Amino acid sequence: MIVRPPLPDEPLAAFIGRMKRNNLCSTDNELFVNLAEYMFPKTARNTEINPVELLAKIYGMTPLFFVRQHTMLPLAKLVVWFDRDKEKAVDLTHQRYVNVALRKSQNLAYLCRDCVAEDMEFRGLAYWRRVHQLPGIDRCAKHGTALLGCSSRDVLRQNPLAFADTSNQIFDDQLDDMCDNPVVARYVQIAESLLAEISQPIHVEDISVHIREWARVQNLRVSLNGKRPLLSDKAIEMLPREWLKRHFPKSASKEYGRFSDWLDGTWFSRKTPRHSASYILAFTLMYESADDAINALANLKSAIVPRKALTHRKRGAWDSNDLVKVWMQNLGNTAAIAKELNLSKAYIHQRLVAAGLPCLSKKAGTAIKLAIQRYWQGESIFKACELSTANIEEVESFLRVATHRNFSEIWDVRKNPEKSSVGVLNSPKYD
Repeated sequence: MIVRPPLPDEPLAAFIGRMKRNNLCSTDNELFVNLAEYMFPKTARNTEINPVELLAKIYGMTPLFFVRQHTMLPLAKLVVWFDRDKEKAVDLTHQRYVNVALRKSQNLAYLCRDCVAEDMEFRGLAYWRRVHQLPGIDRCAKHGTALLGCSSRDVLRQNPLAFADTSNQIFDDQLDDMCDNPVVARYVQIAESLLAEISQPIHVEDISVHIREWARVQNLRVSLNGKRPLLSDKAIEMLPREWLKRHFPKSASKEYGRFSDWLDGTWFSRKTPRHSASYILAFTLMYESADDAINALANLKSAIVPRKALTHRKRGAWDSNDLVKVWMQNLGNTAAIAKELNLSKAYIHQRLVAAGLPCLSKKAGTAIKLAIQRYWQGESIFKACELSTANIEEVESFLRVATHRNFSEIWDVRKNPEKSSVGVLNSPKYD
């Protein structure tokens, strides 16, 4: 077999395509099996092969280093969600990520004609480069020339020489003005650095909280509705509109003050990651230099979730008296309780209904508080509700839950309370 190492910054798909052409292999699996048997004769033929682990072993590097130098996974998986209770980080060398990267068909790729000419002069062969495939990159950083767009099925697995003379330069006369824009130039520097600078994927909650806190300091809006400008409004002001339309197509319909998920989603969602390019753009707007942005991304701290937000995971947490206390402190207001516990309003509403506690507006909560205070002072429950304009059914619902949770231990109420309306009084314990 012809076994040659991958070239600098050569994508895994392009390297595999080149190896298949050199060794006349029709499928990826055929290449990997033949390669494993050639390099490691004792390898069983039916052994499942992880391409990254195999290639890293052949070329004397760690699997993670190979992934970071020859795949787009560092960018594709820049921001992820994972269960912190089960795993500390995402393993980019895992078979499932590698297989997805290899199976994904890429029908559009970019190359630099000057790079191809240099490759042929110094190496005798041309190859694709990862840096040319980064979102938002319009020209070669080395030569300053516009990239060529190449369209074909699994284009990266083909020889770039076949496209060097036939591909179209898809960019217009405004290319130089757009690429020379200082904000665009900063975006390009950050995107290129991310392929090697960030050692592990970032948890979506950490980066979302970081962007949100920065936006608050800048007096930007961090809610769906409001009067203050949004992060996406800042992007429209600072970046060439044509560049945004090309790389963030949804920005074409952007209206001032209107929430735009293509960028504002970076601070809005703590569980569903947005496209990596959106986070790169956000950090481009947040920092004045690419180095500051990269340092911030590399040193993001874990988002500190209030301890109260974790109590809902424990068994029996919603059967304790704490729920009644939180309900009273917030006058039964679902939004206020959700904010205090750092949980969604829908989840809190579900839990309150299941517990038998009414979900109230601020006005209704205040009315119930006044009614119960009057009831404690001696008024009948009917009179107290009438004077306070409170709903008597909601008042009774709260009293029923509160008294049962706080005093049910005194009277051991059976499953069939009809047999004993008073219940069974626990016998006193003596020392």
